[in-house]
Amino acid sequence: MAKYPVRLTTFDEVVAHYESIVPIRGTDIRPIGCRGRKFEEIRKQDDNHYALGRNGWRGFTAYIVWRRYPHGANVTLLNGIGEEAHTSIYAFHDYFMPLGMSLHIRGGKQFVHTDWNADNRGDYLPKGEDGLTIGRKELTYERSTLGVKQVWALVSPSHSLPRKVVDKERKAKYKDGIAEFTQWAWAMAPVIGADNVGTWREAKIRSREAYMHAHSQGRQFMHLLTDPTDEDRMKILLQLMYEMREAAVYWDDNKMAHVTPSLFDDLPKFKRKVNAFVNKYGCFTSVTTD
Repeated sequence: MAKYPVRLTTFDEVVAHYESIVPIRGTDIRPIGCRGRKFEEIRKQDDNHYALGRNGWRGFTAYIVWRRYPHGANVTLLNGIGEEAHTSIYAFHDYFMPLGMSLHIRGGKQFVHTDWNADNRGDYLPKGEDGLTIGRKELTYERSTLGVKQVWALVSPSHSLPRKVVDKERKAKYKDGIAEFTQWAWAMAPVIGADNVGTWREAKIRSREAYMHAHSQGRQFMHLLTDPTDEDRMKILLQLMYEMREAAVYWDDNKMAHVTPSLFDDLPKFKRKVNAFVNKYGCFTSVTTD
């Protein structure tokens, strides 16, 4: 069941590797590497098209696609589908990506590095939209000469990194309410204390009761946050404090214990935390690649 790398470099090597694999008995499945990992499969679509991918609940999904044309051949790389982490896909690329390429992860994003782009930060490889197996964004490479050696060069359009933008116009309507909540929270938080904000389970229940979910589209959350007469607004404050504590807590080797640093002694920093919190649960942010 051991996994081992199969780093192919040319289309002829792909064909030769495919032909060398004996299909799993009673099937047409040809595992890329270890026969115990038959869900990692190489498929021949036609004489000029081979795909390396994985079998799962979506069926077969290709992540490395080789194509041959009259002028030569290229290889296309694809990421996982959906915005969650896809560690098994990253490992798939680590083991089966063509020789001369490598996958790097920075800030939760995946980048393809080659000798061609060794001096920059790599080519961004976006994830596919959740639920879609078509229309996935891809990177396509061809062999090219750099000095005295052959390297992989990007021949498809590159992709822009996504960035968050804030709907300042809609948020401006709540300016006074947000400012009042921030001052109230700054006064109350030290009184409550970071150790009195409940458990993970209590936080999950509290977040639902305070409309901190996408279904509310931020409207009910902002109504509650900006209403100083509603006692349930305390749930929002407790959730803010809980998330601040969980993000700041660390393990101290000398004390052999988790330590929570002081959270409520820096007003500018506290305001930034509140602002990010409001942007998130008020649904004021969106992601764009423009």
